[in-house]
Amino acid sequence: MKVAELLLKHGADPNIRDKEGKTPLHYAARHCGYDAVALLLRYGAEADLEAFDEVPWFDTTDEEYYDGRRVLGQRGIMKLFAERGVLSMCYRGCETPLHRIYKHDYYKQPWLLEFGGDPNVRDRLGRTPLHHAAAEGRGLEPLLEAGADPNARDKDGKTPLHYAVAHRHSDAVKLLLDYGAEVDGESAEALCLTPLHIAALRGDAEEVESLLKSGADPNVRDVFGRTPLHYASARNHKAVAELLLSRGADPNAKDERGKTPLDLAAWRCALDVLELLLHRVGEAEAARKAECLWRLDFETKTRRRCWPYIAWALKADAPSVEYVLRDAAYAGCGEVASVLRRRFPAQVVRRAAFKLVGLPLPEELRLQDLREYCIWGKAVGLLLSRGVDPNMRDVNGLTLLHAAAWCGDESAAEHLLKAGADPNARDAEGNTPLHIAARRMFPQVALLLLKHGADPNARNARGETPLHIAARGAEHTIGSGNYAVVSILVKHGADVNAGDKDGNTPLHYAAARCAFATAGIL
Repeated sequence: MKVAELLLKHGADPNIRDKEGKTPLHYAARHCGYDAVALLLRYGAEADLEAFDEVPWFDTTDEEYYDGRRVLGQRGIMKLFAERGVLSMCYRGCETPLHRIYKHDYYKQPWLLEFGGDPNVRDRLGRTPLHHAAAEGRGLEPLLEAGADPNARDKDGKTPLHYAVAHRHSDAVKLLLDYGAEVDGESAEALCLTPLHIAALRGDAEEVESLLKSGADPNVRDVFGRTPLHYASARNHKAVAELLLSRGADPNAKDERGKTPLDLAAWRCALDVLELLLHRVGEAEAARKAECLWRLDFETKTRRRCWPYIAWALKADAPSVEYVLRDAAYAGCGEVASVLRRRFPAQVVRRAAFKLVGLPLPEELRLQDLREYCIWGKAVGLLLSRGVDPNMRDVNGLTLLHAAAWCGDESAAEHLLKAGADPNARDAEGNTPLHIAARRMFPQVALLLLKHGADPNARNARGETPLHIAARGAEHTIGSGNYAVVSILVKHGADVNAGDKDGNTPLHYAAARCAFATAGIL
């Protein structure tokens, strides 16, 4: 120190810079040298942040040896800088020392506030130190006691409460509310979310409860007209949804596209909230206006080998639950159907079951395109328990058992057979359910049909038996055949020499497809 003082007395420049642009004050600060800092300041070292072309004294960092930010924790040094009025200055419009202190572990040492630091100074993004403290979830109380504005907004219109909620700092949320933070303050960003929207989106029941107790509007809307209940419903946050509903949230609120929380819960397959909302709107109300359309995300279905993404679309003028299931949903919809049975009247479920198998109404017997529908065993059982004729046909002669065979739904087929469905019923082209099972290569369904009396030698309009069709195998393939179904049919008495109308035997079909394993059985 004596050498430094001697140099300064003889005219050494206290603001001289090295090749990196650092002054002696940088080095004194980074080493937390109180005496050195005091000496330099006494001899005219510039502490004004705007005087620094590179980094400010409080952010001098040397990765190998020192971290100049440690100076923020040195009371004596900070007092020296405070006396020169620089603690609330923004370096190039960015952060002040007070902003920076709340990003590190020095928030427990509120010396900057004691020395006159402005708790409401803003950085280039309009954030005050309280915004930073709220994001970190610590050090808020000294700032608030020093007069920090709990409703200060950054350039996006976010208050410290937005930050605390977004980062799930429940204690910070409660503290801000105690100091008068506005609970319904909307941000100016694209969605105009309030803290309650954010808490509902994140599923933080504790924060939601704090906000509601402080007077937050449970029906406040964002720029798209969505309420917090919309967000909780879409994310299946049941506890949050229950809180919102208990405080008066409207389960029938519509956003600008006419979607209610129930719509979003259905679209996201949020079953817990879905059941809750169906219960809240009441069975009669739901039955009056619900038309439930379950759609599948085929890409996800293929990737995950399951079908959890099911959508329900609600229309106020629809008289019943309709179009309940499309395209192979039998593998993943048990929970949803359980909700259906518990929350809708039996008549509604019955009508839904007809839709499930492609029958708009019992008196309008048609199955439309069979490939778009699949049977779901439990729902078929429910349908049959309501007195539906298991042998009903559409205009093409297709029965429900044909549909079950097409989809490979063994459970549905068993329900139908036990209820008296004819295993040898023929459609307009003479195909029995066994023909369909053979074509679709479902050996278990074929075996079930045979056990219930299906004729293995029944011929369709082209003279083909189920064995012809099984021997041919999958369409547009070479070498496939249907070894399992062929084996089952042969074991149950299928005629291996039966000829179709052109005289072709099953062996002709197998040979044409190069299905050598199948040919070996025949």
